[in-house]
Amino acid sequence: MFELTKRHFHFFSLQILFLTYTFDIYMIFVVWDDYYQKEQANLKGRVVMDHCKMEQNRAAENKKLIRFFVTSLPMGKSRVGIKI
Repeated sequence: MFELTKRHFHFFSLQILFLTYTFDIYMIFVVWDDYYQKEQANLKGRVVMDHCKMEQNRAAENKKLIRFFVTSLPMGKSRVGIKI
């Protein structure tokens, strides 16, 4: 259906919300790749920032890192929309 490049689902914190309309089921996947970013930073040997600085950067970066995967399944057909 769709693929995430250079990302692995077990690094994610995944929240699934279900909204139902008459014959449509909307699944909204809100994916945070905060764990992925931390893992990449460790693999590349970057210096780990102190806790306060890291929390400030996380709050600022989460606005850019959140991806919305909206999938609607009307009558058995699937469509995928990605909103960044």
